Amino acid sequence: MIDPLEDFDWQSLYQLYDKKCRDTGRFNPNVLALDSFSQRPSSDRELYYELLNRVANERSSGAIMSLSTYESIVYWKMYSTSLKINNDLRQRHEIRTKLQNLLTGLNNFPETIENRASEVLDLVRRMLELGLYGMRLPVCTTVLHFMYPGVIPIFDQMILRAVGYSKTEISQKQLNQSKELYAEYLEHHWSLVDKYLMKISGFQESPIRIIEMALWVKRDEV
Repeated sequence: MIDPLEDFDWQSLYQLYDKKCRDTGRFNPNVLALDSFSQRPSSDRELYYELLNRVANERSSGAIMSLSTYESIVYWKMYSTSLKINNDLRQRHEIRTKLQNLLTGLNNFPETIENRASEVLDLVRRMLELGLYGMRLPVCTTVLHFMYPGVIPIFDQMILRAVGYSKTEISQKQLNQSKELYAEYLEHHWSLVDKYLMKISGFQESPIRIIEMALWVKRDEV
């Protein structure tokens, strides 16, 4: 895996990231998936902050993760690619009922974790075994990121493109679904955090998320 961030303009990260999000033209604050917010987030990044706070508050109050929070996380993850899962969550009552029950399984997850690949991969396994609707590896790592934002990076095809894999290779080999490749990516991501820590420590997000945002910006340039 390559490091595409050697010459990254960290001072322009928010501007570059927000532009990428706007360019998709797909973020919609009025979607039903976000109707649990009294004041709807107006952008990708604003929704991210709101979700971080909500997940932390729900976990500290013992409410685990609500159905509306899960639904909002799925929207945040998928709005730029596909809304099928969110549409199913809204239109199919049986899915919502089952999901509401399955989400209680998160009660058994630890409050904190260490930067150890074995520990993260065990949580990935447990999360996938819950059988939450829409739960494949990219969504799995996204939910886990919101639960452990200082440790767990999101894994998807955009990230893989940034670290040196082609669209064709990712698609043909389904690399974004590979837990073995995610194990390798974890170490790579953490090494990038260590490498650039002095440059990225002043942001609102965790260093894990800052590296993620930068890679997302760089995905079409490598």
